[in-house]
Amino acid sequence: MSKIIVKEKKLDYSSSKIGAYVGNYTGKVNINIPITSVGDNNYSCELNIIYDSEYDVNIFSDKQIGLHNGLKFNIQQYVFKYKNIYNISGFTEEDYVYIDSSFLIHRFTKPEGSSSSMYYDQTYGNLYLYVNNDLTFKIVDDNENQLNFDNEGRLINIISGINKNIKKIIKYTNNLITEYYDERNITRKILFEYNDCFKIKISNLIKNINYNIDINDNLLKISKYNLSETKKYIIFKNDDLNKCIYEYETNEGIEFLLSDDKKVIEVRSGIADKEYQTKNGSECYLGENLYVGESNYLGETQYIISDCNYYLDDNYINNKDTFTYYPFFTMVKNKDNIKIGYFFNSNGETINCFEI
Repeated sequence: MSKIIVKEKKLDYSSSKIGAYVGNYTGKVNINIPITSVGDNNYSCELNIIYDSEYDVNIFSDKQIGLHNGLKFNIQQYVFKYKNIYNISGFTEEDYVYIDSSFLIHRFTKPEGSSSSMYYDQTYGNLYLYVNNDLTFKIVDDNENQLNFDNEGRLINIISGINKNIKKIIKYTNNLITEYYDERNITRKILFEYNDCFKIKISNLIKNINYNIDINDNLLKISKYNLSETKKYIIFKNDDLNKCIYEYETNEGIEFLLSDDKKVIEVRSGIADKEYQTKNGSECYLGENLYVGESNYLGETQYIISDCNYYLDDNYINNKDTFTYYPFFTMVKNKDNIKIGYFFNSNGETINCFEI
């Protein structure tokens, strides 16, 4: 079955820190996890991790897209020529594909009868792609903001349409991002170090904070640390039919339950509870109860807390929505039994919504 690109309304389930959305037509999950930033105002360079459930399996089989299992950084953006093996409805091999900061796919086509190197964004509009003679690429919007890509189709810099001196740089080594900064002040950098592709250290030199990103099968753990302490930051469990994300500092949690055809059928959010994992610590016990590290507690039972699992307890659920899909509308019912219908046209675009 071919993939269909749909401009759909997204229902917002965001927490205080994490952006979380569900497409009301496709039922797909999109999550935006802020990592860090340097600079203020137009000097700001922001780094996020994006998850999209449509890309748990990479449909661009001959391309290395993002990190792993539907994850990528917001600055990992790509342009490349479409191939029929991608099997996306509506595309032809004359088109170009653009994967943007939010993991949305754009179709760029050449205007009929045109012999120029300019292509137009047929999916979302207001973007223009220029294919250079050296097979590098430039995307320009209506405000003259520019995204420039190298001949491998990777985003390498972002230039402001208001002030051409505002230029954000992305550098690579062996196809891995190593630096992200504003060209006007190269001391303000976000640095990337890799133990392997799935263990990444992010360094914010200005704020003196580091982040460890650990991708292990279907589990993403993000921790942040400075010279004095290490703290868990975000835990994301990406199981086949259950997507769960928890914030360590606020204890907020969001869980998405999916059907066999990978559509969201239930969303729950609230305060997460913890289930501790312990290991024997008798050799460390000093005769008093104490903490050894932020999450390692040593008490009379002589056990050390080595880790903890997060889950949403039914008693602490703030919101619970269930989804039912029909040919031309989706019904969303909340925990108060209020039902909202979202109605679509033949392209999957929302044309109306009301209580039913």
